[in-house]
Amino acid sequence: MMLSISSCFNYNVPIEEQFDIIQRAGFDCISLSSNYEHNGLFNNIDKIKSLMRTYNLRIDTIHGCRSDQEDSFAILRQCAYAANELGAKVVVGFRFTRQ
Repeated sequence: MMLSISSCFNYNVPIEEQFDIIQRAGFDCISLSSNYEHNGLFNNIDKIKSLMRTYNLRIDTIHGCRSDQEDSFAILRQCAYAANELGAKVVVGFRFTRQ
């Protein structure tokens, strides 16, 4: 069994510090949130790879976006590419409907 926590727990803590905190807390994996500015998923994937090696943590999940957004296909495609690069097995997307 592996323990995972999302990087959305506090966006005021830089992703580098989150990796350190998460590793010291005993987690095995990180679920990257959909705040791509915070985690650098789309502009600095090598940094995430380095953090994974440094802290011996895996990325198990990457959170995508709502499928009803205009640019959702492009975002989810980028998430799928990143998942492949990072070894994540799951990309989370969701559909939002109002009733």
